[in-house]
Amino acid sequence: MRTVGKAEYVVAEIKKTGRRTVEVLPEILGGLIRRLSFPKSMYWADPTVRFARPVRWIVALYGETSLAVSFGDVTSGTQTRGHRFLGAGRIPLRPARTTSLPCGRTSW
Repeated sequence: MRTVGKAEYVVAEIKKTGRRTVEVLPEILGGLIRRLSFPKSMYWADPTVRFARPVRWIVALYGETSLAVSFGDVTSGTQTRGHRFLGAGRIPLRPARTTSLPCGRTSW
């Protein structure tokens, strides 16, 4: 019981241990992708998985850690791809902190 002013209240304190960011982010990102909606959408093998354009790859990084995110039959990795006609090779991504800043910038 806790008295506040002239009233008494029943009070309970609940301590819940949080989860690590790398555990929570994949759930959030996966749900976010699924909730995106468009006036016109497409589907592929699974008609319940719809998106505006074909999803061919997903990159989900948290620092140097690759996050396990999936959408339909596509799972995340650490590589992106170039233009499908001009350079469709895979491009490995480095952590953002190791990437150079644009010309003339000293910080983000």
